[in-house]
Amino acid sequence: MPWLPHPHFAHAGALVPVGAAHRFAYGALGGDDAVDAGIIRQSENRRCEIVLLAVENEVGAELVRNKISAAPGFMIGNVVVMAGIPQVMQAMLEYVTPQLKTGATMLSQTVRADLREGDIGTELGAIAKAHAGVVIGSYPFMEDERRPNTHIVLRARDPRQLAAAKVAVEEMIARVRAVIG
Repeated sequence: MPWLPHPHFAHAGALVPVGAAHRFAYGALGGDDAVDAGIIRQSENRRCEIVLLAVENEVGAELVRNKISAAPGFMIGNVVVMAGIPQVMQAMLEYVTPQLKTGATMLSQTVRADLREGDIGTELGAIAKAHAGVVIGSYPFMEDERRPNTHIVLRARDPRQLAAAKVAVEEMIARVRAVIG
């Protein structure tokens, strides 16, 4: 299943497949009390269905429509609950995308080190400290020839900070390669 949020992270926003989130939806809309009030109803196959009353309810749920099926989806604040079927979920995503609040774009650059992670770890740590506005991760992998290698991924919202950190990483890689040979 694509996205299944932890309830503690709902404040950050989430996209949730309905198929995996019935208990979440049931609880978020008030559980048995919501069933009694007609906000949710149990269908013949026992899956939670959101009805129009949920839109007008104090919960503030908004129905998420899709052009493919009648599969239910809804939004409560910044949490979006969608069907787990990929085509239906995609149709729901097309419906909600214009409504999603976005922030600053996270930019990303990947540098192939052609070195083992252990060869660059200390220097990479120093670069990370010097470029606090950039998140730096190293991801080791094995080449087809069974040779170890590393991708270094840099992420930042500020393109200048990202570019400066990338230059620092590339210079560090050149220095390490010159020493290792």
